Amino acid sequence: MNYKVFIQYLGCFYSIIMCVSSASHRTHCKTPTNLKARHKNLSRFRNKFIYTDKIAPLTTTPHPKLDTTCPTSYVNSSVLRKRSTCPWYLKSIYNKRVYPPLRTEVVCRCKDCLDTDKNYQCVTVSTKTVILKRTRKCFNGFYIYKPSKIMIPVACVCVRKIDRISRKSKD
Repeated sequence: MNYKVFIQYLGCFYSIIMCVSSASHRTHCKTPTNLKARHKNLSRFRNKFIYTDKIAPLTTTPHPKLDTTCPTSYVNSSVLRKRSTCPWYLKSIYNKRVYPPLRTEVVCRCKDCLDTDKNYQCVTVSTKTVILKRTRKCFNGFYIYKPSKIMIPVACVCVRKIDRISRKSKD
């Protein structure tokens, strides 16, 4: 093989490797330090289901075993979420791509209301709140966060089931 051709192939191979390795190297963005202040300016109310203080990683925080099953009857308790006709439990959600990264959501424990006939069901009541959602964009070494509205379940209530109304009847 000709020495000059070998050098050209070697140079081409080196160029390809450099191009591929530089394409896979991403700029590492950091989380801005002003997210708490930005979030506070966006939120009119302080939502007790959103935690804005510094948060320890969930992997180091032990979670007690939650009773997620539906009780067979009404429970006498001082805790509202346990004595309700639609009891619920609280579930922590951690998402590092939003600020605040930790929030608590309500989950209904029962499909039907306790101590009622089968014409009533448990439904979730939600509230709208603003979070800051991280984009894939980076500016001056920091991630860009955009405001976004999400619904957070905050309670379970007992409501009458909706009867299906026939469209054929003209009454």
